[in-house]
Parts: sequence; C-alpha cells; structure tokens
Amino acid sequence: MNFKDCVAQDWSVFIELEEFAQVIEIDEIKLPAILIEQTGELSKTNVTSRYGKNFIRTELHNQPLIGNTATVYFKTAEYVKERGRIPKHTEYTRINGKRYRVESATDSAGITRLELTTDTMNTPPPGVRLPSLYDN
Repeated sequence: MNFKDCVAQDWSVFIELEEFAQVIEIDEIKLPAILIEQTGELSKTNVTSRYGKNFIRTELHNQPLIGNTATVYFKTAEYVKERGRIPKHTEYTRINGKRYRVESATDSAGITRLELTTDTMNTPPPGVRLPSLYDN
C-alpha cells in the first residue's frame, strides 16, 4: 500500500456518518459530507481587501461584510457517479437547497473540497429560485 492509498483510507474515516459527517443534499444528490458554514460576521477581523495600492481592513474602515461561506468535503466518486464531474470555479451549486457560487474545487485522494460563497444581499424573494449548475 502506497502513501496515497493510506491517505485515501484515512479520509474515509472523516466522511463516515458515525464519525464527523452528516447527510446533506448537493445538487439534489444526498450523500455523506462534512459541511462547515460561516457568515461574514464570523470572519470579519481576518479580512483585508486591496483597493488600488491601499489595503482596507473591514474593522477599521467600517465595510460591512455580507454573505455566507461554506466549505464542503465529500467523496468524489459518489458525486461524479451521478453528475460526471465535480463543480468548477465560478459555477453555481446547491447545498441543502441554498445556492452557492464555487470559489474553488479540488479533488485530493478521492475527497472533494468545495469553497463556496453566497451573497445574502441579493437573496431572491420567496418563491423565486435562481438556477444552479444542473437546473434546466
């Protein structure tokens, strides 16, 4: 057994329901995954943005952060079996019915990591559903 096989076997422990994972719906596919959600308020002190040559710190310049971020880990094979590939950067996906934009998607040792964002300022009114990657 080589190193990659050992890592893949260890990752399986984290995606098991009895350990750390939960069943979530990703693009209408229910599968065990680790979902870590945060709001802009939680990461406010760590965010610095660049404006021209200057750096703006949100807590000093009173820039309110909006939106939510999420990180999702799941077994790549289970998702690819249904959809053919994992979502790509700038595509939209749904996690438990909530529409997110994919900021990064990586597959390492059979585990996909999605970094996702959503803007709560542009939330559609009730009853309106914006399209995601697999909506027709």
